[in-house]
Amino acid sequence: MPMSEEGKERLRESNRRRWADPVEREKQIVLRTGVVRSKESIQKGIESRKWYHPSEETKEKQRVGNQKPKPRSPEVIERLKPLNQKLGKQLGLSNIGRHHTEESKTLMSVSKTGEKNHFFGKQHTCESIEKISKSRLGKNTGENNPLWKGGISFVPYCFRFNNRRRKSVRKFFDNYCICCGCHADENISKGTRKILVPKELSVHHILHDKNEGCNGIPFNLVPMCEACHLTERWDEEGFKKHINTALSEGFKWGIWSEQDYIKQVMYSE
Repeated sequence: MPMSEEGKERLRESNRRRWADPVEREKQIVLRTGVVRSKESIQKGIESRKWYHPSEETKEKQRVGNQKPKPRSPEVIERLKPLNQKLGKQLGLSNIGRHHTEESKTLMSVSKTGEKNHFFGKQHTCESIEKISKSRLGKNTGENNPLWKGGISFVPYCFRFNNRRRKSVRKFFDNYCICCGCHADENISKGTRKILVPKELSVHHILHDKNEGCNGIPFNLVPMCEACHLTERWDEEGFKKHINTALSEGFKWGIWSEQDYIKQVMYSE
């Protein structure tokens, strides 16, 4: 039996009074923390709400609320600061509730790039790569990983695929990504760690053949930004088709010279 409007209003008022009292609110939070509802309780909740049918206006409000979360007001932020500081002291975190400025982020990034990086000029061994892979992916290692290709990541590149050849490829395409047109000055990592310093474009093998240049097959290389290069692994065939189409149309419309591409990229010495 659906609840009357008067009963709903009384229930709302009692909830408002209960949550307005800090002591009562703290009690409710403690009582609810770590409580797991039984299947019977969940089923009762489902049965009790079968009669509830929100109006179209309510549904639209719920859609808008789910799509764009409401930002916290300055008053709420100020009120939460002491709580965050108290939590930080309890957990031993001195920076909780604070945020680095863009200038400090840039300085930290610059201080750990190039020769200042502790790993500059070094390289992981095959054993260390395997250990890191297992520690990060857990069960999704080796053949269980959706990106597994028989261990080709451990196969070395042809010795002709050197820094001089990479520079030649980037120079031929004027340091622009073949897929999205991003310039090298805009090549910033899109990963979880925001690297604010632009990096050189990656040089990608279109055919995914690391032995190109040593097995009689000419090099098929193009520059790609980091975002496109990371995304390419999930749709290799789609990216291969897109790259070949971009190359053929670029040669057709005179953006690049096909003869120069053959001379400077495919058969460059």
